[in-house]
Amino acid sequence: MSRTLLPIKHHLCSGCCMWSGIEDVYATRTNQTIPEAFLLGLSSFGESVYIKTKDKNNPFLFSIVDGRTRQTYNKIKDILGLHYQISEGRTLSYALKSIKQEIDARRPVILGPLDMFYLPYLKMYHKNHIPMHYVLMVGYDEENESVLIYDCDRTDLIEFSTNHLVQAWQIEKNAVGDKNGFTLSDQLPNKYELADICLKKKAARQLCLKPDFVGIKAYTKIAKEFPSWKSSFSELEYRMKKISLFKLIMIDLGIYYQNLAQSITGMIGFRPARCFISAVTISNP
Repeated sequence: MSRTLLPIKHHLCSGCCMWSGIEDVYATRTNQTIPEAFLLGLSSFGESVYIKTKDKNNPFLFSIVDGRTRQTYNKIKDILGLHYQISEGRTLSYALKSIKQEIDARRPVILGPLDMFYLPYLKMYHKNHIPMHYVLMVGYDEENESVLIYDCDRTDLIEFSTNHLVQAWQIEKNAVGDKNGFTLSDQLPNKYELADICLKKKAARQLCLKPDFVGIKAYTKIAKEFPSWKSSFSELEYRMKKISLFKLIMIDLGIYYQNLAQSITGMIGFRPARCFISAVTISNP
């Protein structure tokens, strides 16, 4: 049979491409429904930091998580049984052979980082080189020489040529990684067990003794000082800062209120930062 396609429970996870495919596999394997950005929220254990700078254009920096892909993976990969099936430094021919073997073994593969410049279904196609996208490969068609994938921003199954994948995947190693392919363990904890483990780790990291601008003390400082920002910004800009701050805190708690964010967006015409953004810079008007 030239065409192979694995069934998967796909859900939108806009802006969270590095976790979207993993969430799909997790939800399918455990037969559960999970919130958007569930795994990103649980894996982003990074320290909360509130810093004042001498930069007049960006006087404050509030960071709530370490959103770097490899760092978030490493935080919970042992809990999930997240395996690097295709390690960095392998040849492209080896990588292509490996992902087909995984599909044949009924294991979907998370692929990335990919250069969006070569992905024909994206608006960046042949316009912008952005080598940091991830997709979930669920099949391939040998006769058409194509791959079948799901993308975090689209509900439909996407098919494009293997040649496009080769071009997108054949990038220089960067801070995100180099020709990685990931699979999940067959034995997975349910979402409540997983959340319990991860949130306890997050709490332990935030509450342990730290400098006064890191961890829970960062929240204390920004809670005291944020009201004074109202005099530094226009009314609209101040509201935008409040929304960004609210979203960042919700992400740090492992919650992503997409519907609320969309409602706020409609009210004031502001598009909040997508959930993988790990810091917000507060600028002067």
